[in-house]
Amino acid sequence: MQEWLESEIKKGYDEVKNMAHWIRQNQEREGEKYFFNGLFYCTRAVSMELTEVEIAFLYLDVINYAQESNGIDYLQIYRDDQNRTLYFIDNLSEIQINSGNYSQEENYCTLLFSHEY
Repeated sequence: MQEWLESEIKKGYDEVKNMAHWIRQNQEREGEKYFFNGLFYCTRAVSMELTEVEIAFLYLDVINYAQESNGIDYLQIYRDDQNRTLYFIDNLSEIQINSGNYSQEENYCTLLFSHEY
């Protein structure tokens, strides 16, 4: 999946130059560790308003940040230069995943606009 995302970013380089500048905000709180490594979903509003390249950029950014930080908060917030706000929410923490007490369908993360929450 990550290879596909990286190839989409390379393919859409010109699109990247023109896309909104999304900035990850500081974490709200510390606590359980989340890695955003389950299934990935985005809402219809996100898929209609953002390009595939923008979505891929955001997804890769949150995954890389989680890996580099050895886990992050379940809620990651992104804002752009048009004052739009996105929430990236992970459903299962590292503790929950390590317990094995979940179904694969429960291990997912979702990208949505703040007004959709």
